[in-house]
Amino acid sequence: MNSKIKNKYYTPKIGLLVAIILLGLMMRSPISAIPMILNQLAQRLHVVPEQLSILTTIPLVVFMLFSNFASNTANRLGLKKTVTLAAVLMTLGSIARVFPNFMLIILGTILIGIGIAHLNVLMPAVIMAFVPNQIALYTTTYSLSMMLGVALCNLTTVPLLQLGGINSVMLVLVGATLIALFVWAFVTRHLEPLGANKSQQLEQTTTLSNLTNHSEKVTLSPWRTWQAWPFLITFGCQSFLNYTFVAWMPALMAYHHVPSNQIGVIMSFNAFVTIIFSIIIPKLLVSLSNRGITLLMISNGTLGLISAAGFIFYQNTSNFLFWSLESIIYGLMIGGFFLSVMTLLALKTSRPSDTAQLSGMTQTGGYLIAALGPILYGVAFKANPTGMLQNIFFVGIIIIMTIMAVMMVNVKKFK
Repeated sequence: MNSKIKNKYYTPKIGLLVAIILLGLMMRSPISAIPMILNQLAQRLHVVPEQLSILTTIPLVVFMLFSNFASNTANRLGLKKTVTLAAVLMTLGSIARVFPNFMLIILGTILIGIGIAHLNVLMPAVIMAFVPNQIALYTTTYSLSMMLGVALCNLTTVPLLQLGGINSVMLVLVGATLIALFVWAFVTRHLEPLGANKSQQLEQTTTLSNLTNHSEKVTLSPWRTWQAWPFLITFGCQSFLNYTFVAWMPALMAYHHVPSNQIGVIMSFNAFVTIIFSIIIPKLLVSLSNRGITLLMISNGTLGLISAAGFIFYQNTSNFLFWSLESIIYGLMIGGFFLSVMTLLALKTSRPSDTAQLSGMTQTGGYLIAALGPILYGVAFKANPTGMLQNIFFVGIIIIMTIMAVMMVNVKKFK
């Protein structure tokens, strides 16, 4: 099959690599930019910042609703056109958010979420179809570019805001999505379908499940398999904590009078440590025994409890070092659990179709849990920004996540 792919495609690999990097850069930054400008955006729209927590919740709900339909869209339009459509939706959504209108910003966020949901599902298929002999390299590049996009967004949003206001931030996002769209369209004009007809093309490139031998009967039904639920709960808890952190950490720091130019730097630390972990964690999971991986999960949970203790006992400060350490420790914990789930999805399954089914369940249920995070914290923040209730709640989430991660590690491989 690999030889057929290689012969039937003219693949400008450098151009494709650039296109994948650019798309990866835009798969998280339009979401992570909003919390950095939350107060200014609230003033512009004449609402309180708490009301805008919906802007970080909408993408999660959209991910949950549209991830299952991405493959169906590719079945109808083809892989290239679907990725192009996703980039177009992200561009249109970014343009809509330039205008100072609450409903247009909501609409733009929905469009961006739909585009990202499709890219989340289809980017691995793009890599498998166009560069089947370099899957590891392109997958690592694509994952790193997503995290780098978050880090760059955190570093540049505040300077852009000071330079030209909210519009400067929004217009940069528009320009970045347009560049990614044009580069993808330019590169893929040379890429041809694999087979003689559309059905053959889709069969070989759309989803991981189609790489399974058709003579094999798919038996895994993750929603009815209790061993699959630790994956969902672990992913859901880390997503809950991650998106709450991204949405409300800047506001919490601003409440404690951390200078705005320092907030972006502090948030970028979180992304950079995740980049480092993305290189280390998968190799560790492949090489360690179950006992070693279990100790790794417990260590991740311990890091989370250390971070939570800092919030409980010492958060009433504007000290740069304190908030930087919180960001770094939080990033290590969240990155560790996220990468562990993503890696174990493959290590604990025997067939690509089973991996796809388990991944679909994990992300659908996980994003449902994650969507509650920014909303609940927004309510708590409005009532008491430094309240003990949310900190104790976070401790509980971390403990549950650690227990579920240990169970996930010790699940036997699905047959």
